[in-house]
Amino acid sequence: MGFKEPSRMQLYRMVMHLRKTKGYGWRKISKILQIPPATVGSWLYRGCKPWREPKLFPSKALSYILGVLLGDGCVTVFWNKSIKCFNHRIVLNTIDKEFADAFSKALRKIGLNPRIDYIKRESHWMVSCENKKFATWYKSLKLDDIQKIVKPHTPDFVRGFYDSEGSCVKHYDGYIYVGMYNSNRKILEAVQMFLTNFGFKTKITKRPPLKLPHKIKGRLVKTVKDSFVLSLLGGRPSAIRLLTRIKPSIQRKAL
Repeated sequence: MGFKEPSRMQLYRMVMHLRKTKGYGWRKISKILQIPPATVGSWLYRGCKPWREPKLFPSKALSYILGVLLGDGCVTVFWNKSIKCFNHRIVLNTIDKEFADAFSKALRKIGLNPRIDYIKRESHWMVSCENKKFATWYKSLKLDDIQKIVKPHTPDFVRGFYDSEGSCVKHYDGYIYVGMYNSNRKILEAVQMFLTNFGFKTKITKRPPLKLPHKIKGRLVKTVKDSFVLSLLGGRPSAIRLLTRIKPSIQRKAL
């Protein structure tokens, strides 16, 4: 009978056992069990646990995640000096707890294991998780690939992008303005195409950088490049129809 390699959950239990009974740190445990240091570190110090392989086939949850990642979310791959290996991290920073909860829920639906932290000094919520397979897959995608993946669930994709980059302004006379902002015009054109397929009329206009520092998500920043805005036309009726269809996660951006 051949030797059967332990499952990730068994390895996780072994890591925790060595930590509890021997007091070993991540370096020694990594060497003993031949597990990547980043994995041991995330289990010991970041509260992560082994999870299923991510479900990278078209779904409502994945479409929402991709919409978020084209906006406020990001996937980063960087060298971690302390544990001497690469980290593959999915991150969202937001001032809205509803948005953090919605993104975390979607990540869990595709098999990832995110955590939510409140960053007090910057007054925002951070959703983060580590997954090499997802990060490698996402980094390989082009915008055309994303459009094909989300096509069966475009309302969820638009909801994710709108939660990230959308704005809803309600005027005293009942008029409602809905817009979405991004520095990448091609991304807005992709969203515009989906909105056109829904039967909405929109326009994209260029916005010059603001000369004075301004706040974004509670942080003071200075815009140094042009951005673009995708504006929904048709006033209040169109705004109500779109927001009813995509059901934003953030209350202040909903009806």
